[in-house]
Amino acid sequence: MSFIRERKRNGQIYLEEVENIRVDGKIVQRFIRHIGREADGKTVLSCSISEARIDSVKLSGPLMVLHSILSLTHIFC
Repeated sequence: MSFIRERKRNGQIYLEEVENIRVDGKIVQRFIRHIGREADGKTVLSCSISEARIDSVKLSGPLMVLHSILSLTHIFC
């Protein structure tokens, strides 16, 4: 599973998508792609949002509990 990492270079904060993989028994980060950079606390994307792709969405923690309660009570089904 990939995640977004912040990397500082020359006083700028750049955002990169990376994933952890095991190589020869050690965990290393594999670079996937550049996301953009951070300016004044806001994310500036390096590509168009239309190029973004969502592979999957996972429910976790409180959202799973809320989904279960709503399904059991037939609210918003």
